[in-house]
Amino acid sequence: MVYSQILQQDKKKQDFSFLWYLIPAIILLVGTGIFIRKRGKNRKKDNKFSTSKSETDSLIFTVPDKPYFNRDRACICLLGSFNVKSKTGENITSSFTPILKSLLLLILLNTEKDNRGITSKKLDDLLWGDKNEKSARNNRNVSISRLRLLLEKVGNIQIVNDNNFWKIVLGDDVFCDYHTALNYIDEATKTTVHDEEFFNKVLELLLYGPLLPNTESDYLDSFKSHYSDITIDLLHLLLHKEEFQNNDKFRLKIADSIFQHDSFNEEALRIKCSIFCRNDKMGIAKSIYDNFCKEYQTLLGEKYGLSFNDVTKEE
Repeated sequence: MVYSQILQQDKKKQDFSFLWYLIPAIILLVGTGIFIRKRGKNRKKDNKFSTSKSETDSLIFTVPDKPYFNRDRACICLLGSFNVKSKTGENITSSFTPILKSLLLLILLNTEKDNRGITSKKLDDLLWGDKNEKSARNNRNVSISRLRLLLEKVGNIQIVNDNNFWKIVLGDDVFCDYHTALNYIDEATKTTVHDEEFFNKVLELLLYGPLLPNTESDYLDSFKSHYSDITIDLLHLLLHKEEFQNNDKFRLKIADSIFQHDSFNEEALRIKCSIFCRNDKMGIAKSIYDNFCKEYQTLLGEKYGLSFNDVTKEE
């Protein structure tokens, strides 16, 4: 009798022992499912109104995937973010102290605005306004010497003093996206006859983003505003050019670039939603519209006035 009871107890233990192996497996599967779900939500949240590469790949192709401009070495980048790389490809952005960064930006931006550059007095007032004239001058001279040493790592860049004006002269071996973008914008607005490659280069530059979006300072506001204004003007001009009316991928990238400067641009919204609807991607179009409305409500405190049907029928 005792022996049979022992057998029954051993059998029960065997019946439930498999649970010790099953429980970890269940926990692993549940954890994996939660991770995948969260990852998917984060991706959707980060996309906002931008068009991903996979979404545009199924549309009309003309914009090349290989970049025309190299921002991997010997470059000063101001579009999208402040980034400086040496001639060997080393990222030396962190070597720029707040004063050296401001000094570089003030001289470079004013050189692009007016070839003479910026006066010593204006530099002193903006960067060392709390010091007397002699102390400000000493600080300026020391900072310019340090800046010159840093820029030597980038390439042939000269900081020139001409009749009390400071300016920067970039060598052919150095790429500055802001400098190049201004030249292309000027060329694109002055003349109307250009080949497709030219406009592909323009679009690549403009897609880098707005001027120094993560750098805040009063002296930058006018430069930022001017760059956004001339960029949006050009992009609207390109949208209405006859040769691009049937080029969906090109127009999508124009709309993406407009959104980088103007988050609530209705024309860009209409273009994106209409193109995806026309290419039987109603889900993507509706997602773009819904995200637009959500951001509009959050930031402006009111509902967006046009329905999805209103937006898609106007293109």
